[in-house]
Amino acid sequence: MLGGGRCHFSREAVSGQEEPLRQYGATQLEHITESIVLKRAPKQLNVQQQNAHTEDAVRKEATYWRVQGVPAELARIGEARGVRWDRSIILRLLIDFPGMPTFCGNLVTQDRRFIAFEIDATDEVRVEQWEDITGTLNFNERNKGIGVGYGALALKILRELSAESRDQGPSGADLDSKS
Repeated sequence: MLGGGRCHFSREAVSGQEEPLRQYGATQLEHITESIVLKRAPKQLNVQQQNAHTEDAVRKEATYWRVQGVPAELARIGEARGVRWDRSIILRLLIDFPGMPTFCGNLVTQDRRFIAFEIDATDEVRVEQWEDITGTLNFNERNKGIGVGYGALALKILRELSAESRDQGPSGADLDSKS
């Protein structure tokens, strides 16, 4: 049954009732079809869009752990190694991921050092990896074909979040004296 430029689905054929199940306008059908096609073949992002996406993802992860606080075992181990959590950021943290140590991830310290860590806290707390990987990262602001390096993006977010914490209270008040 078609009427007025709309597809009209009814239960008429099944139960003899005239009640419509759904009515879709032509533009709604086009939108549904377009979204299905886009899911099959995602649009490729340009370099600036890729950098913005990466920056947004890092910012969300770092902000999440700043607000929530890191797990107690990780906090204790980091502090023992000189990490000041109010001036450092988590870039990635996997917790109890199947087949991996209890905590696995990367962070940037207040001294702008990038640390890769793996901590197993299943039976007893054991640090399997705490490695400075700063030298392996790209800190260039302009790279042909990839834009801003990951290290540069992470340091930008560290500066932003450290400035926010300095503006919000005394926890980051001495940031300028040691940076």
